[in-house]
Amino acid sequence: MKNWKKIYIIVASLVIFLSLVYVFFLLGAKAIIVNKIEQASGSKVSINKITIKAPLNIEIKDLEVNGLLKASYILFISQYSQSFIR
Repeated sequence: MKNWKKIYIIVASLVIFLSLVYVFFLLGAKAIIVNKIEQASGSKVSINKITIKAPLNIEIKDLEVNGLLKASYILFISQYSQSFIR
């Protein structure tokens, strides 16, 4: 019975750790994307939501570059997902 408890604790810890990594990556990705677009355009940029979907696709919702662009949805498809689409 003690072995099951150890396995449960390890799995739960792994799930919590991976969830924190995912949240940290999303927040970091949002900051990096906003910063790079602001540097390139010289305008204020806002993004409402960033989502990562398997395999490595990035969805950006409600992107606004002040005076240049307003997009409700943008999808970046990785090379890996292109091989699945064919």
